[in-house]
Amino acid sequence: MTRVLVTHASRHGGTAETAERIAGRLRAAGLTADVLPVPSVRGLAAYDAAIIGGTLHEERWPRAAHRFVRRNRRALAAMPVLMFSSGPPDGPRPLPPRSIARLMRLIGAEEYAALDDPAGTDRWAKAAATRLRQIWA
Repeated sequence: MTRVLVTHASRHGGTAETAERIAGRLRAAGLTADVLPVPSVRGLAAYDAAIIGGTLHEERWPRAAHRFVRRNRRALAAMPVLMFSSGPPDGPRPLPPRSIARLMRLIGAEEYAALDDPAGTDRWAKAAATRLRQIWA
C-alpha cells in the first residue's frame, strides 16, 4: 500500500487543518496517509510520497518548512512530492512564490497549489490521490 506523508508548518493551526483534510481525501482514495508537523518528522524511509505545506505569509513559508525541505532534499528528490500553501485568499495564484519555487526545483517537486477554501482543497487532494495512485498502478 502506498504511504504518503502529509507534513505542514503552521503558524496558527489553519495549515494543520488543511493537511488533515488532504490526508482524509487520500485515505478515502485508498492511500495510507500520516499527518505530522515538520518538526515531528523523524525520517522519510517509511514513505512513498510526500505532500508538504506551509502557511503563506508575505510570499514565504515558515522557516521550519524551508529547513525541512533542505534537510531532507535527497530523500525528497527520490519520491513524488507535491506542495501547498494555505492562507487568506489573495486571488488566483497559478505559480508558486519564488522562495517556494526554489525549493521545488531543489527536490524536483511535481506540483504546487495555493489552497484557501475547503472545496478547492478537496478537489486538489482528490486529484493528487489519483496522480499518486497512478504512479504505483
